[in-house]
Amino acid sequence: MKKKIKKYNGLRYNAADPIRDIKYILEILDRLKDNPRDQALFMTGISTNLRGSDLVNLTVKNAEEVISKGSCIIIEEKTTKPRRVFMSKSAKLILTKLLLERKLDPKVGPDSPLFVGQRGQFKRVTFSRMVQQWCAAVGVPGKISGHTLRKTYGFFQFRIKGVDLESLMHDFNHSDIKTTLCYIGVTDKTEQQKRFEDLDYTEL
Repeated sequence: MKKKIKKYNGLRYNAADPIRDIKYILEILDRLKDNPRDQALFMTGISTNLRGSDLVNLTVKNAEEVISKGSCIIIEEKTTKPRRVFMSKSAKLILTKLLLERKLDPKVGPDSPLFVGQRGQFKRVTFSRMVQQWCAAVGVPGKISGHTLRKTYGFFQFRIKGVDLESLMHDFNHSDIKTTLCYIGVTDKTEQQKRFEDLDYTEL
């Protein structure tokens, strides 16, 4: 059975939804506060535009460079192209906690994977399942997958920080702005309605 792919104005796009409410993000971070690995994975996911496959491939050295130099360069698994990765101050603080824990293991070196479980480095499907569990625990609505965190980054950059669509289009390596709008989840009827309701001229 073929997987159905949603379309918007004729464009195909991944059906996963972003987290649209900051309260869910805060609840998830609070639930994960005693688990530096999971909290760092979640925070890194919503603070960057990295795909799940690139998130799970981050190394100890990548985290050290982001914390000490402000950014690191990775090779994207999907495109095989280099990408410079920046992170927020909050993400750096949480990564620092994880690094301290990882370095307690004498076998861990610069090229060791940052995110590991009992069976070693995380797989992309494992990451996706974890995101679904975190979101289900706090009641995040919509379809959730590993793409959700990357889309959440885009959604909040656009809706809350007011980042222009051309910049986000570049971030996601999209070919046009319509694709970016679809990807960050601002094209559905609920989001359109919310944007119009927020426009209250009586407050001007």
